[in-house]
Amino acid sequence: MEKTQNKLPRSKWIFILIGIPTFYMPLAYLIMAIWAIGGMIFNYDLETPIWLLFIIGPAYFVTIALWPIYIVWVLFSKRLTKTEKLKWLFIVILMNMLGMPWFYVTMVRRYLGLENQSNQSDKKVFENFTRKNKINLENLSTKQKSILISHCRKRRFQKRGIIFSLPIIALLLYMAIIYIPDKGIQLSSNFIPTKTLIIDSVNNTTNEILPLPLLQKSYVKIIMFCGAFAGVTGFSGLFLLANCIRILFIDKQHKLLIDFIKAAEK
Repeated sequence: MEKTQNKLPRSKWIFILIGIPTFYMPLAYLIMAIWAIGGMIFNYDLETPIWLLFIIGPAYFVTIALWPIYIVWVLFSKRLTKTEKLKWLFIVILMNMLGMPWFYVTMVRRYLGLENQSNQSDKKVFENFTRKNKINLENLSTKQKSILISHCRKRRFQKRGIIFSLPIIALLLYMAIIYIPDKGIQLSSNFIPTKTLIIDSVNNTTNEILPLPLLQKSYVKIIMFCGAFAGVTGFSGLFLLANCIRILFIDKQHKLLIDFIKAAEK
């Protein structure tokens, strides 16, 4: 798939076929979240309508189907280093519906050679960066400036990404803590794992309740599925939150780069 330089692979239709379900996943859950939050704000009935079930129903199965495709893509891509493969494998597996679109966009940009192209915004960030950290540009070579501009561009995208991440984080945590458990309770209430035992056939009295194995099995499956789904969704939200905190406050690579440049000037 990676024979051409700065171009998409020849079989572009494969990217289109993968891209459609890739972006369908987060879009489906976004629609569900907008509907759920709207219900809380405008106080309308939160009973899931048929059209919403039709939209979000296949999203879970699409996620499961795309997982092996993206795992193989990460493992066998020639455009990724070993460290990048480990990072993206972690993101794709744990962040699933958010990690796969993120990886897709990153790889398309890499195929097209857009990752290292600087623009006026990058140069402004670079100038502010050198001014803020009191770095003398005259002591830097052209290659060093290029590396710094690339670093500033990465930081700019990371900080911009935080703005878009905050509503996603709120959405994921809301789904994990409130929406998914509520839906699990509603669904499981339809599968009450009990049956009525008739004690007196003459008077047709019903005094004893016994578990019905089939319904009990369905009940347990629903509880386990909702619990796992809420766990994965909540972990994705916490992971994004931790990443935002890391970018803002504990980015060691950023601090080490500044220290290294200042040390090289002396």
